[in-house]
Amino acid sequence: MSKIICIDAGHGGKDAGAVSGARYEKNDNLRFALALGALLENQGFKVYQTRTTDTWISLQDRSDYANKMNADYFISIHRNSFVNETANGVENWVYERTDNHTIEYATAIQNELVKVGVQSNRGVKKGNFHVTRETHMPACLLELCFIKNKRDNELYDLNFDEYVTAVTVGICKSTGVEYRGNIVENNPPSTPDSECYRVRIQTFESEDSVATGNALGEFLKLNNAYNGGMKEYETGKHRIDVFSYIGESGKEQAEKLVQALKLLGIYSVVQRMDD
Repeated sequence: MSKIICIDAGHGGKDAGAVSGARYEKNDNLRFALALGALLENQGFKVYQTRTTDTWISLQDRSDYANKMNADYFISIHRNSFVNETANGVENWVYERTDNHTIEYATAIQNELVKVGVQSNRGVKKGNFHVTRETHMPACLLELCFIKNKRDNELYDLNFDEYVTAVTVGICKSTGVEYRGNIVENNPPSTPDSECYRVRIQTFESEDSVATGNALGEFLKLNNAYNGGMKEYETGKHRIDVFSYIGESGKEQAEKLVQALKLLGIYSVVQRMDD
C-alpha cells in the first residue's frame, strides 16, 4: 500500500509570509511544494497538497486536511526570515513533545539537504507550531534558507532541483521507500527499441487550477505536444499526461518539454512505460 504524505505550502493568498523586495515567501513555498509533490508521486507516494494555488488557508484547516486524508507523514514548506539579514541556513522543526520516529524523519530530510550544500546547518529543532502539534502523524516544518539573505537566495535558486530531490530522498529513507529518481519504470519493455516515455504534469485540484490545466492542454495541443488529455484520476484531482515519446530521441524530447514547462512554473516528470 502506498504511503500517504500531505505537503503544506506555507502561507498563501492574503498572507505573503516573509517578503524580500519582489520575492514573496508564499510563492517560493508553493513552487517547492508542487515540485516536491510531483517527485514524491514518482516514488509511489500518494500525495495531498493543502494548496496548489495562491490561496489563503487557516492553520486549523491545514492540520484538519492532513488528518482527514489519514496522511502517514506531513511536511510544511517555508522560507525563513529574521530582521538581521546575516542570518542564514536551513532548519527543520518538530513538535516539542514529539516521538523519536518524527525526529528521525525530520533529521533524514535535514541531512540530505546539508549534503547538497547550505550556508549553515541549523539542525532539527523542537517548537510549538500549530501544524506540527495538531497533525496526527509524524510532521515537520522545514525552513529552507533565509529569504532576506542574498547568498541563501542564490543557493535556493541554484540548488532548487537538488533541494527538492534531497527532501524526497530524506522522506524515502525515513519511510522505507526506495528512491527511484525522476523516471519511473512501469513494466519496462523487453527491447530498447520499444521504449516509450510520457510526461506527467503536476496535479490540478482547485477549480482555478483545473481551468489553468485545461488552458495548458490546449496550448500543448496547438504545439503538437498534447495527446493525453486532462483526466480526473481521483476525486477532485486532475492531471495531464503527454504520450508518444519513443526511444532515446523521444526521451530527449520529453525532457525538453519538462524544462520548458519548468520555465512556466509548471512541474512535470518523465516516466517510462509500455507502448
